[in-house]
Amino acid sequence: MKPIVKMAVLVTIVFVTAGNVFATLLDNNTNLSTEFIRMQARVGSADSTDAVVYNPAGTVWLDEGSYGAMHNQTLPKDYTHFYGGRKYETTTLTTHNPSFFYVRNAGNWSAFGGIAVHGGGGTLDYNNGTILGTALPAVFQNQAMPQPVKDQILSSLQELNLSSAKTSMTQMYPGLTIGGAYQIGEKLSLSLGGRVIRGMLAFKIDKGSILDLDAEATGFAPIIGVNYRPVESLNLSIRHEFKTKLDFEYNTLRGAALIPGELDMGHVFAEMMGGDDQNFRRDLSALTAFGFAWMVRPDFKLAADLTIAWNRDINQEGKEDNFSEGYEFAMGVEYFMNEKWTLSAGYSYSHPGDDMEQLFPLQPKLRYHGAAVGFRYAVNSKMGFQFGANRLFYDDQTDQKDITYQKDLLILSLGLDYRFR
Repeated sequence: MKPIVKMAVLVTIVFVTAGNVFATLLDNNTNLSTEFIRMQARVGSADSTDAVVYNPAGTVWLDEGSYGAMHNQTLPKDYTHFYGGRKYETTTLTTHNPSFFYVRNAGNWSAFGGIAVHGGGGTLDYNNGTILGTALPAVFQNQAMPQPVKDQILSSLQELNLSSAKTSMTQMYPGLTIGGAYQIGEKLSLSLGGRVIRGMLAFKIDKGSILDLDAEATGFAPIIGVNYRPVESLNLSIRHEFKTKLDFEYNTLRGAALIPGELDMGHVFAEMMGGDDQNFRRDLSALTAFGFAWMVRPDFKLAADLTIAWNRDINQEGKEDNFSEGYEFAMGVEYFMNEKWTLSAGYSYSHPGDDMEQLFPLQPKLRYHGAAVGFRYAVNSKMGFQFGANRLFYDDQTDQKDITYQKDLLILSLGLDYRFR
């Protein structure tokens, strides 16, 4: 196989397949706490430590003291796509997707920190082959290259036997959030903070013999928030997270799909994808979130959120030209049965804002409706235990290449919160 052909195969696999594993929007996760999993709408709430990531300006409205919480999510899933009469499926179980939050409220000011997975969150394993060997030829037909080169690529794809090769992809975007909030008067509070994101991406075909790719990036995003409480029973909030620039660098890049040291990799990347032989961009979108939480009566709370992902403002090596802005709408209720038990339920709808013709068959971003239920049990005045279940009902979609996509995802979450003093 000629070097440029092998490199073309590699580049297309890497960038066409760079979907985000479990993101609820395009690349950004909104499922960051057990409270969200059991209720869905958290942007307007200022009653728990997950306000660190949903309503940072609301952390100052907690009672004075120090608070901590830890959560974990388990994700049973079934991702399937059909092409040419064949079914491709992964049911890889993600057993841990943790988050940790801390708030110190000193009266009219607060300091906070949190660790959560803000994109991705695990691994997908296709053990019985993938669609790449049959779908990639259609991708190359749209590439600006001479027909003889295209013919060589088609032959090379057949040689690599991607249709039966085990494929595994992992994406993780853990982030550290820190900041503070200040209360102005009796109704208004403001927050300022930031988040450091570590992006990690790995892709293996045939256990790395065909392709073994590992890349990492670090980025930072400022975060600002406003919380307004016109009356004691109503809380209004706005949060804006600026985009996170992520310039990925390869740690590992090897396999039968390339010949290390023999390629003009920068030239091929520049011509085909806009990257180079060492780096590629995959930013996280800026987010703007609006929310309210209303205590309709002492034992019943109603909340609603709208989160907008500004996908057109990011750099993803040109793919952003086909994106639209994504959004997620959510609403939730809580019923306070007594001093011990709180029941909750919620609904959400998400539109990621990507283009169906830009989807990665192994991990498409589909629109979904979400339904959630859960509870919190107060062990004592300082400690509480929580459980949430969130089922996502995805819309089946078929693209112009006649690939049909189906997804089924359940998120189960356990959480423990504690007030230190």
